[in-house]
Amino acid sequence: MWIRYCSSLWMLLVVISLNGQCLYNKTALDEVAAQSDLIVDGKIVSAECMWNQSHTMIYTRYGIKVYSLFKGSATDTVFFYSAGGTVDLKKIKVEPSVHPSMDSYGLFMLAPAAKSTDLPAHALIASRGHLSWYSYNYYNGMASSVFETYPLVEKKLDRAIMEITGTKPLRKHSLPVVNTYNTNNSRAITGFSPASITAGTTSVLTINGSGFGSVADTVFFLWASNPNFLAFALPGQVVSWSPTQIKVQVPDDAGTGPVYVSTSTSAGPNQNSATNVNIISAQTNVVYNNAAYITRHSTITNVGKISFQLNTAFNNNNDARLSLARAMKTWRCNNNFNIEINPVTTSVNAIADDNVNVIKFSSLSGPLGVTYTYFQGCTISSVLYWHTTEIDMEFDDALTNASWNFGPANPTFNQYDFESVVLHEMGHALLLSHVIDESKIMHRFINNGAVKRTPSADEIAAVAAVNVRSTTNTFMCGFFALTQAGNITVSGTGDSGTGTLRQAVNDVCNNGTIVFSLPASSTITLTSGEIAVASDMKIFGNDINNFIISGNNSGRIFNVAAGKSLTLQDMKLINGNAASNGGAIYNQGTLFLKNVQFQNNGQGSTLKKAFSAAVGAFVNLEGNIQFRL
Repeated sequence: MWIRYCSSLWMLLVVISLNGQCLYNKTALDEVAAQSDLIVDGKIVSAECMWNQSHTMIYTRYGIKVYSLFKGSATDTVFFYSAGGTVDLKKIKVEPSVHPSMDSYGLFMLAPAAKSTDLPAHALIASRGHLSWYSYNYYNGMASSVFETYPLVEKKLDRAIMEITGTKPLRKHSLPVVNTYNTNNSRAITGFSPASITAGTTSVLTINGSGFGSVADTVFFLWASNPNFLAFALPGQVVSWSPTQIKVQVPDDAGTGPVYVSTSTSAGPNQNSATNVNIISAQTNVVYNNAAYITRHSTITNVGKISFQLNTAFNNNNDARLSLARAMKTWRCNNNFNIEINPVTTSVNAIADDNVNVIKFSSLSGPLGVTYTYFQGCTISSVLYWHTTEIDMEFDDALTNASWNFGPANPTFNQYDFESVVLHEMGHALLLSHVIDESKIMHRFINNGAVKRTPSADEIAAVAAVNVRSTTNTFMCGFFALTQAGNITVSGTGDSGTGTLRQAVNDVCNNGTIVFSLPASSTITLTSGEIAVASDMKIFGNDINNFIISGNNSGRIFNVAAGKSLTLQDMKLINGNAASNGGAIYNQGTLFLKNVQFQNNGQGSTLKKAFSAAVGAFVNLEGNIQFRL
């Protein structure tokens, strides 16, 4: 295993900086503890980044100086591994994953790593991700996990663990004393501007006040992934610092809330603003050598798009596949972002740095979904750039006391909405970070029974900015920039599924175009009824005489909804049949036909009728229109 100092970690006593505490399936403390072989609390004293033994995933190996032992046996220092980290100029970011700061304190519930991780024998991991980690914050006096907080001074967490294990902890060292935030009357934040700002974009917040001192120190924000803790601006993000004014770039993990300032004369975030700064969206940075870098997308071949391949088992869950397609369409159509579901499935079942953008189901033991983003750094003319090389996603197939709602109907109270969760994870894939606003898709939580299927204008604008960087970037180090999303391409003649005409009609953006990567002499046979046209679109075939769409003598071919427009060109429609309103097409909106041949389309048992139009509908015929029995 290659081992490096984990350069993305910043040493700071008062801040717990996690990495993506998002969308967890709520699990009771006693269940998490029961699944843990070792429970300790203590101090993080080391962090090393390394590849696993097969060089497919980067892990960070943390050392915990043990202060209390609650379960199992341990030496003075315990080590555990967490997916994600940086080795040389390769970065893997995992949302969510457990990444405590150096010199921070907490309680950790650990278990042996699965064999599939390919970590050393007897390696430990957090047994249920963030659910098995309680961070100790000695400045607000709380021990916090994803769903629960316990006062440190009352040691309620200790007592809860003791009740579960039935034993008293072995105390090896005394933990620090709670020291809550103390403001200093000689310093004051009188205001800041702008009131609303984006994070991770180098946008500059100007903080006005007095008593800041002349030596730059630290600016804090609420941490968007858990506002019980604080995020902080790196030294390089402090643009200027004077006794009366600070200018700082907002870090990518900052969330809406007060602004805190620490000065060189008094450690800790001891002065905060009276009003909240509004962080409207956040874009993912790579932190390397204590500097934050804006990121962009790339591809390893010159295809111009991010193509996700569905694991075979995922693809076989048709409802999940359709829900994923709807979520992907939402991001693509709002932003013209060139993402797709590859029509070729994959047997790959591993999350690995293998140049396959896989989407799969797994038993995740806590998170509803996990996104793995792989970055490559490169230096051109002494400037370091970071861009993506791969994205993997996995979703939990073993929810606790709940089930998935694959839609399109809304979930019940005991269901999680799969489309909403996919939109969140796809937001991470498109380089968005968390926000605190609960109404937005990139908020860290979603409740069972809740629906979030519409990105906010701020989130759409953030993805649009990422898209501009990713399509105009020329500093690629041998990789390739994205292109703008174009036509939807049909690559198969099947009735349904990825790459088919029926799926293309569902996926195409409003006013979009569907084309075919099929021979001119091809036949698409519909076996599950008519195709509903619910948005404006154009479908361009390959040949009026030989490119065929068949209703299979069992149903109509197209049904155009009222107020919608369909253009058909260069194709032959055959064997459509319906009891009324046309055999091949029922048009309730606007229908444009150019170079289209109709053959053997019937209405009822005896009437030959190619298409029918509702009252007020419009039909335009152009070019070579043929009607044949």
